[in-house]
Amino acid sequence: MTTSEDGAYRSSGGAASMQAHYDDMLTSARLLDAAGDTARSLSSDLTMAIARLPVAGALLSPGTAVGIGERTVALTIGSQGLFVLCADLEVMARGVRLAVHYYRTRDIAVADALTAYRFGVAVPHVMYDVGVAAGAATALTYCDYSLAVLRDPAHPRIHTVTAYERHFTVAISRIVYDDPSLTDDTVRSARIVAYLLRDGGGGFDGQVAAILGVATAHGYLLDTKKLTVTPAGTHTITGPRARGDISTLLRDEARTERAGNARRSRLSVHRRIDAGGRGHWVVDIPGTEDWGAKMPSNPSDASANVRSIAGAPSTLYPAISSAVAAAMKAQGVPPGTEPVMLVGHSQGGIVAARLAQNPQFRTRFRVTHLLTVAAPESRIAVPTSVQALSIEHTADVVPRLDAAGEPDAVNRTRIRIDPRSLMRPGDHDPLDQHYTVLYAASARRYLGRDSADPLVRRWYAGTEGFMDGTDTRYDYDLSR
Repeated sequence: MTTSEDGAYRSSGGAASMQAHYDDMLTSARLLDAAGDTARSLSSDLTMAIARLPVAGALLSPGTAVGIGERTVALTIGSQGLFVLCADLEVMARGVRLAVHYYRTRDIAVADALTAYRFGVAVPHVMYDVGVAAGAATALTYCDYSLAVLRDPAHPRIHTVTAYERHFTVAISRIVYDDPSLTDDTVRSARIVAYLLRDGGGGFDGQVAAILGVATAHGYLLDTKKLTVTPAGTHTITGPRARGDISTLLRDEARTERAGNARRSRLSVHRRIDAGGRGHWVVDIPGTEDWGAKMPSNPSDASANVRSIAGAPSTLYPAISSAVAAAMKAQGVPPGTEPVMLVGHSQGGIVAARLAQNPQFRTRFRVTHLLTVAAPESRIAVPTSVQALSIEHTADVVPRLDAAGEPDAVNRTRIRIDPRSLMRPGDHDPLDQHYTVLYAASARRYLGRDSADPLVRRWYAGTEGFMDGTDTRYDYDLSR
């Protein structure tokens, strides 16, 4: 884990994950086992070689034969012989495996205890801060009312409910701005309420499935209309070869999101060719663009949100597959011959993770990398063949909606950034931390090629082709 001195930046997972350390220990155990097998084999070979020596030689030179026998015994079954070495190596290998089992069991127990503690303090924490905000809003509303009475005692011009809501919103926003942990505890509190309402059953997946089931039964969150995929233009950047970075990828993602409107969602597919002539593909998947729950024209809607979190089928998946295949056909590239990176913000990150998880899509298009921003995809099992990088802002509530901890995996790196120093003075709205543009600014500040974080440097080492070289972009409009 890498943490900045001011606490504004933290990275975890990947090569710094506990899973990576466990894998190193298990690799050492396998090497010790292999060395033990080699020692046993050498001992057996030596014994067999001595046994095949001619009997006549021993009769002619009994002293030499005795010496050879003594040395053979010393090399094989002696106190420092090969059999003893073999046993020592195998005992060490078993010890290492037992240590891994112990550490894993201990880490799971500690994680469970920490989770229980966090859930235990979540509700009191939220109630206290909400109470503070409510008290501040009440006091300020009373002051506003008193001033209105002083100005016009007969007809004080003030709507107390509206004034209270305004002051409460400002107060709670400021509290979340100063204490980002309130965001996590609010999600935990909501999960506790949902758990109790469902009589303690189902877990998170069951809760989401229940929401989806009830909604579809009443005509909401449906997804029965096949999407239309319409080419929206091709753009080629000529001139000197570009050398991008993570912020470049996020600016491309922001441009794709801005191109959407009420009628359709925009999807962008890039092919970048590096100096060696190798092609790499980047697919930009936008976040939520329409919060409608009854199949609006734009398919990046509330239905896609719930369905992607629940792992239910979505018309977005085959539409994205068709768009990527069309772009590759236009370039004359057979699907699966060049690597693909999926990039998604918010809902787009969930969809991207689901596509990376899907074996048919992942194999057909050779998905090797996944970049998600502000996306609640911690519960989605990304296969080890895909290197994943997730970026979150500290007070952004959206990536915490799945109420899951950070996955500890060698192929998954998570970076959490406090963007408050990049926000406008006086802007305490935590919702602003969800915008793609602010994420791009955070990446420009903390995730450049000059980053000192070894996890970020490792990411760049494996993704040069996705950010460098000439760029041809294919835009597609998705609509119902």
